[in-house]
Amino acid sequence: MKNSILTTLLLFCVGLSAQDRPAIESALKTFDDASDVSGMQLAVAEMKAISDKDNNDWYSAYWTAFFYSQTGRLTDNSKTYYDSAQLYFDRAKASNSQPTGVESSDFHALQSLIYGLQASEYWQARDRTNGLKFDGMSNQELNLALKANSKNPRVHLLSATGLIAEGQRVKNNAWILAGRDILQKAKSLYESQKPVSSIAPNWGSGWVNFWLSRAKVD
Repeated sequence: MKNSILTTLLLFCVGLSAQDRPAIESALKTFDDASDVSGMQLAVAEMKAISDKDNNDWYSAYWTAFFYSQTGRLTDNSKTYYDSAQLYFDRAKASNSQPTGVESSDFHALQSLIYGLQASEYWQARDRTNGLKFDGMSNQELNLALKANSKNPRVHLLSATGLIAEGQRVKNNAWILAGRDILQKAKSLYESQKPVSSIAPNWGSGWVNFWLSRAKVD
């Protein structure tokens, strides 16, 4: 009887995932096709609605967090978006309590990204204490992401963009050049790897060429 119940539950979960995947894919397409903030906000709303229907669906919660983080960068109320990104990230993490190494790395990478964006808010507000705190938390998460999966292109992307941005801020050409080398590694990893599924975390590949174009020295 117990085995029968377990089998039924597993079949139900598999069926639920199969039903949700097309909706998640559609929301991902909305985000990819967005040409302005309004389009990105529409994608946020679509993915959020999917996640709110099932608190145990970590994929939609993860992507909702990512959508909020990226849309917040282009709004006047970015802090509200980053807070929502953290909320859905926490939901995603709670829904996947035993992630694979690949999944764990992507969780740490997204958390690093969110903390980094929050740090930027504090620096802009001239709150040095919290700026340093969240920068430290972001770096810690990035190190954990690298430890979980050293071939995760998103880890190398975030490491590279951080070096380039800081190198430009303090006018350190060595950091910019180092960041550019890491970007080339990230690009190679993106090109050699295929996402494990159509809804698996796979963000960031479109950022590489943009940052390579910015990684210039005098």
